[in-house]
Amino acid sequence: ITYPGEFDQRFIFNLSGGYKFNRSWEVSAKFRLFSGAPFTPVYRPAENGGTIQNLPGEYLAERLETGHLLDVRIDRRFNFRAWSLILFADVQNVYNNKLQLRPRYDFWEDVVDDREALGLLPSIGISAEF
Repeated sequence: ITYPGEFDQRFIFNLSGGYKFNRSWEVSAKFRLFSGAPFTPVYRPAENGGTIQNLPGEYLAERLETGHLLDVRIDRRFNFRAWSLILFADVQNVYNNKLQLRPRYDFWEDVVDDREALGLLPSIGISAEF
């Protein structure tokens, strides 16, 4: 019997690029397209002598959906004699694509929980280069 590895993804495609407007401003973006990873489906549990146990399906028999993400970042650089201060704003998953995660069994609710990854994720930061 053969089956895919737990982290097997048939393809991962990354495309990234950026543009420097001048010494102070830069914008960059990254697009990712990837196949879904395999997972073992989980069914309702069975009671077995007062304990609950998962009833897994065939090992790694199903795959998550194909996913894609777009991240954008803008940097503002302040140049000094011996170092630079960089302020940035970054938005991951710009179009808020809800990626499917591996389902899991929720014992409290007695359901198989189809989960989604975090959507849009903005962040700001500061960096120093010497």
